[in-house]
Amino acid sequence: MEIKVKHVLADGRRLDSIEGFVLPNSGATAAVYRIAEELVLKQGGVYDNRRKEGC
Repeated sequence: MEIKVKHVLADGRRLDSIEGFVLPNSGATAAVYRIAEELVLKQGGVYDNRRKEGC
């Protein structure tokens, strides 16, 4: 199964990637991060929520 993510910003812009954007892990986004973590872990992956240096 292929997962496709649609990125729609508050101003209505639609993006193929949100690379380079900083999204807070609070409020509504916290639920999305939690779901993403569960999906990664169910597929046998490792979820690393630490910020990368320089971000």
